Amino acid sequence: MEKKSIILIVEDKEATLYTAIREQRPEFEARQANCSEAKEILHHHSPAAVIFNLDHQADDIRQMLDIFHEQHPETRWILSAQEIAAETLVEFMRLGISDFLKQPLNPKDLEHLVNRIDNWESKRSPQKHSEIRRTISLFSYKGGVGLSFLAVNTARALLKACLGRVLLVDFVLQHGNLAELLDITPQYTLMDLIENLERVDQKLLENSLDKHPSGLFILPCPKQPEDSEFFSSQQTISMLKTLTKTFNINLIDSGHELTTATIACLDHSDLILMVTTPDLPSLCNAKSALQTFKKMGYPETKVKLILNRWNTKSGIESSVIEKNLDYPIYHKIADEPVLALNSINKGIPLHDLYKNEDLTKCFDKLAEKMSVELKKGAL
Repeated sequence: MEKKSIILIVEDKEATLYTAIREQRPEFEARQANCSEAKEILHHHSPAAVIFNLDHQADDIRQMLDIFHEQHPETRWILSAQEIAAETLVEFMRLGISDFLKQPLNPKDLEHLVNRIDNWESKRSPQKHSEIRRTISLFSYKGGVGLSFLAVNTARALLKACLGRVLLVDFVLQHGNLAELLDITPQYTLMDLIENLERVDQKLLENSLDKHPSGLFILPCPKQPEDSEFFSSQQTISMLKTLTKTFNINLIDSGHELTTATIACLDHSDLILMVTTPDLPSLCNAKSALQTFKKMGYPETKVKLILNRWNTKSGIESSVIEKNLDYPIYHKIADEPVLALNSINKGIPLHDLYKNEDLTKCFDKLAEKMSVELKKGAL
């Protein structure tokens, strides 16, 4: 019998839900898991439905919904319990729960639920992630403009926008810190990839890379600064081609220096987010960078200007900045130093720490704008 897509049942050893569904609808691929096991499954699969047994694990369920609800937009999230207060059910509905199954299980209620899952599954839209294969680089001619912070939170927002699998690459070869900004102790680095380019394949790469709980993959910079000498133009291009075959979006923190390897990285990129802040030294450097990119033959469609730490009280109007740079501002990121510093110090992206704050919404809007253009092929 051909198995349908996965129904994941999250419960403890009693396996009441799992047993009932297996008996009623054996054609479904039902999987029973505890909370820890379920998180690992959800990192790699998008089930047709996830059914949570609420008993003794409410906090774990809240955490999983917070992490995975947006990562799997077409999965149906279902709660089951003996009794549940109305306000608690409303809370879980806000987190993404769409159905409630009362226990002890009524066979007719269970049959209706499984029939609805079957109907949802038949209507699931085909995924088009494989159509998007883009490399995006962030660059600035000046340090201190928040480039790495933007890289982490732009990547996290692109993951939320459901463009497929997103890889964050730290190409600041001598002193990158993206792993620290995600509170990750790196195991596999750019140097490991360069040394194994000839024999690495998609599966090996996926299994080797560190993965943030949000689902974001990360490829950190080399552990030793002197390893940067091994990155030639040719090796950089080969590396990026390998990454493009594996991930839908490769977002690269390319730093502040136009080295041979960095230029190869920028040449290969489909889009460059040129970052500046609204202060005179940064704007002067931004103007020089934009002029350099023009000489390198990069069109305006490839280089987008991002204004970070934007504050309407800064004293410089955005129209004045555009006039002096002779370049349009693609997007502005608000100046919220307290939120940004807390996010950096805790090693948690904004979306996982301050989901509803204006600064987080700035990144969401940037990702939405980019995703529309990426899907249209405009970027």
